[in-house]
Amino acid sequence: MEKKLFLISTPSQAFFLKQSPELINKAVLVIAVPTNEQKKKILYHLKGYQWTSIHVLKIPQSVGKFSYIKILGFGIWLQYFKLKYPSFNEVFFGSYNNHYNMSLVAEYENSAKLHLLYDGMQMVAVSQSRKEKTKGIRPLPSFFKFLGLKQAKINKLNFIGPLPIKVEGEDTYSALKNEMSYKHPIPQEDTVVFVGQPLIGNFIINEDFYYKSLLRLKEKFPDKHFIYAPHHREKVEHIQEIKKIMDIAVFSEIFEEKFISSEKFPGTVITFYSSALLNLCYLQAKIKLYAIKIPYSKFIRKDVYPNYEVVLNYIEESDYPYLSFLDLKTDRKKSISHS
Repeated sequence: MEKKLFLISTPSQAFFLKQSPELINKAVLVIAVPTNEQKKKILYHLKGYQWTSIHVLKIPQSVGKFSYIKILGFGIWLQYFKLKYPSFNEVFFGSYNNHYNMSLVAEYENSAKLHLLYDGMQMVAVSQSRKEKTKGIRPLPSFFKFLGLKQAKINKLNFIGPLPIKVEGEDTYSALKNEMSYKHPIPQEDTVVFVGQPLIGNFIINEDFYYKSLLRLKEKFPDKHFIYAPHHREKVEHIQEIKKIMDIAVFSEIFEEKFISSEKFPGTVITFYSSALLNLCYLQAKIKLYAIKIPYSKFIRKDVYPNYEVVLNYIEESDYPYLSFLDLKTDRKKSISHS
């Protein structure tokens, strides 16, 4: 009998799972992604392991008539999957907000130990949201419920990550082993890379603030060459606006993989609150890492601010010497020298 089920939905989840191959034993892999490109990136990291079987789910990127057909197809597939695999001892999943993953979790949670795999900042936010009555679990969309798909409860959860996480109640934490060995790239001190996020397209923060922040960064570091690494979910029209401010650099691999495979790399990494910051700490990057402080007034979606605040508090408590805040008006006390 297969003992373990792994639910992976992003290349970064696969990248960090790859660092702990001892977890993978007599395991079934389910990949739930919207694009073939993401599927290929995940398989690149995980195809070399002895999986009992691999299943790929193409999930819709947006809501529409076609998405309902795919959800219906998922519901039918799930029934066949449950017949083939009636139980697992352990379920490892990478996304706490992926409805497809969570529907699978719901099918097995009564008999399996549940583990949340590392995927950067998500883990910090989830550990905080678990304190809420709902445990931070998003309710299933009505069409999922109509098809009879179950709502996950996740009464107990084990966090697996490289950085310490505070947990409460019956939740637990297991340290992710760091057995990576790589040659650190040479820092390019005259270059800054900004790690983009889909904050405009997702209506999280003010569009004007996003662009003006990039302009202010160039004013703050006038002697630096800036490049912008867009997130794969950023819209083309937003990237075109950013192109007027900074050069654009699109990486074929995920940001962390680009870092460890490069001979040279920008000596400064700046972002609002991308997971790249924590991930580079995990990789022991010896370059300057900055998170930008975003005022509450600049958030369009005020419901996101509490999670953002949790992440910033986590960064503030971090003792990693190269990680700091950058306030584009006044630097916080923890800020390090720009020289």
